[in-house]
Amino acid sequence: MVGLLRNLITKLTTTVDAWDRFQRKDIGYFLFDDDSPTSFAFLKGLVNDVDTGFSDLSDILKSLEKLESELRQDSPQGVSSLHINIPLSSYIQFLTFTAPRSLQSW
Repeated sequence: MVGLLRNLITKLTTTVDAWDRFQRKDIGYFLFDDDSPTSFAFLKGLVNDVDTGFSDLSDILKSLEKLESELRQDSPQGVSSLHINIPLSSYIQFLTFTAPRSLQSW
């Protein structure tokens, strides 16, 4: 179980890190368009939606890392005593990748 959790954490870390690098280095290429202020506002809204999703993913990643740490400590109460405070709906949303409303009208 810990091995499977480690694989998930590794993949999520890679994904979250890629978004962070994109925001730091390349996002300006898409956001700064002097020719069309309307497209700027539209793109900024999309980026905010995506950023919110990645923020949620980052929170889930932290919870998974905490769970892995607790599993590795082999607590005397056993695995059943471990808790993750993330609603099931958040897991389902990320597993099924529900697109933000602004993308659904595209």
